[in-house]
Amino acid sequence: MSDNISEIKDEIDLDLLSDYCGEFAENMQYSDDNIMVLKISLEDLKNENFDEIIEVGRVGYGDWDSLSSLVPEGEVDEIKLQFEEDLKNYSDDGEVSSFEDIYASVLYCNEEYVWGASTY
Repeated sequence: MSDNISEIKDEIDLDLLSDYCGEFAENMQYSDDNIMVLKISLEDLKNENFDEIIEVGRVGYGDWDSLSSLVPEGEVDEIKLQFEEDLKNYSDDGEVSSFEDIYASVLYCNEEYVWGASTY
């Protein structure tokens, strides 16, 4: 299998990966943190060893300085955009009124975004 993250994602079970990332996001509910940064090794990603995902850190929504120390350059803006999309989608359900009501996990491998999940 290739070492290219996009190609690996074409070969692995993304539904299962979504479940794992979703569990990490759900574990932050009722805490002061909203964003959890995760990482996985290339070999574990290829082999779908999602039990080997580890937490790098977590921050509250809006703590962009702390988040920037946990994710690759440029990713903070991507995470902000995802929160904006999530707020729009979740507020349509009438369940969410602010960014602080959303919990998200983002997974990286070799400093490259792999997958993420959010909940409210």
